[in-house]
Amino acid sequence: TGYEIEDVKVDGVSIGAVSTYNFTNVTTNHTIHATFRLKSYTIAVSANPQAGGNVGGGGNYTHGDTVNLVATANEGYEFVNWTENGVQVSANAAYSFTATANRTLVANFRLKTYTITATAGAGGNINPSGNVNVTHGSNQSFAITPNTGYDIEDVKVDGISVGAVSSYTFNNVTANHTIAATFKLKTYTLTTNVVGQGTVTKNPDKSKYNHGEVVQLTANPSAGWAFNTWSGDLSGTANPANITMDSNKTVTATFTIKKYTIAASANPPAGGTITGAGSYNHADTVNLVATQS
Repeated sequence: TGYEIEDVKVDGVSIGAVSTYNFTNVTTNHTIHATFRLKSYTIAVSANPQAGGNVGGGGNYTHGDTVNLVATANEGYEFVNWTENGVQVSANAAYSFTATANRTLVANFRLKTYTITATAGAGGNINPSGNVNVTHGSNQSFAITPNTGYDIEDVKVDGISVGAVSSYTFNNVTANHTIAATFKLKTYTLTTNVVGQGTVTKNPDKSKYNHGEVVQLTANPSAGWAFNTWSGDLSGTANPANITMDSNKTVTATFTIKKYTIAASANPPAGGTITGAGSYNHADTVNLVATQS
């Protein structure tokens, strides 16, 4: 095993590497001499893809020699396995075996894969999210979207703020990364105006309100005035009235002055006349004059 016939000589003359020889009709003395040699094998190696890396250790070997193959990945690639006829024979980059036959071996490489971990806080989302696998040298984009009533507060890439951006792209990825988005509730202002005489109170009374916050507005007429209606971003005559903050709001409370009727009569009617009766606004001066007939 492991040897092959090198030559056969009959009577000192080579007849080749034959495995049998017959002497026929023997009439004299003869000699036959056989020589042997260790078998020689070719170990062929290649890289797949060629750009993935380098392979060493291939060549010619004699039977029983130890073959040491080494696969070295190029930058951005990683070693996968050695295969022969498409079947894996080793998962180690350094593969050793004893030469017993010709062999054709392929060292398989693949582009390295990195993980970008994308997270979003309450109030919005990032797409894609979770652990996103990206091959070496590729680009990967992320979209950051706030929910209704929220704004993007900040985006951090590998722990460093890049601002309240709505998108971010990792270019030529060659390492693992993280991207994290945080969000904040939108805030709005509530401006109140008055037509007539009175005031408007807000409950709660704040300079800014969060999205979705409900504010109770109460119209407080001055003495002699009456609340009439709301206008602007609030309508109707309910008092107090609620308004939901989903944008900056401006509300006007209209007050109207109270009116009174002054009725005057003479008794008996034939006794004289009276002037000055009629309709008057609150705080008007009424001058009644009785004239004797």
